[in-house]
Amino acid sequence: MLNTALTQAHPDFAGVTAESALARYDSGLDEVASAASHPQSTSRASSVVTAAFVAAVTSSIANPTSSSFNTTAWSASRPAIYASVHVQDDRNAALSAKIATYRSLVDGWDGLGSVAPSRKAIDDAMIFIDKIPPGAKLPEPMVSADGEVGFFWKSQGVYIDVGLKGDGFISYYGEAPGGPSASGVKPFNEFTRLPEDLARIIRNS
Repeated sequence: MLNTALTQAHPDFAGVTAESALARYDSGLDEVASAASHPQSTSRASSVVTAAFVAAVTSSIANPTSSSFNTTAWSASRPAIYASVHVQDDRNAALSAKIATYRSLVDGWDGLGSVAPSRKAIDDAMIFIDKIPPGAKLPEPMVSADGEVGFFWKSQGVYIDVGLKGDGFISYYGEAPGGPSASGVKPFNEFTRLPEDLARIIRNS
């Protein structure tokens, strides 16, 4: 299921062999390293890296006799900087895969009058995942009957709600014990940073 969802976002990985997927993984890591000073380019390259690795592992499991891929030996041959990039990718992969499943929704999915999320809303949600501060607790994904794709955090007095409609804006509200709340509607795309008050409360979630 994870591989299917990721290859929907990266169809060039559908049905590839483990070896060819790993070749793309390595080139993707090179892109991440060379784009280190450009967060937007890094996010795009990291997304490809995740899809390539999952495709490689899935292909190897599905075709054990035809694949020479050995996870342990292959991982050990990569330098530490590559491993650190993939740790962050792995952390977000399941969340990205869940968002990708929203592409299959159609109008009426939640009853009369409900609408499917737009491709742009789903793409913005994928972008948002890459902007979550490293080390922060990951949210739960959600989709509303009006087509909004969102995320929420709820634990120990912390509540954060984020919504993306694909209209170029992000709406959010957050509160946590002992600190100021966060709220607003701000421009959002792959080149913008998370609003500082939202990023702060996510880091403290």
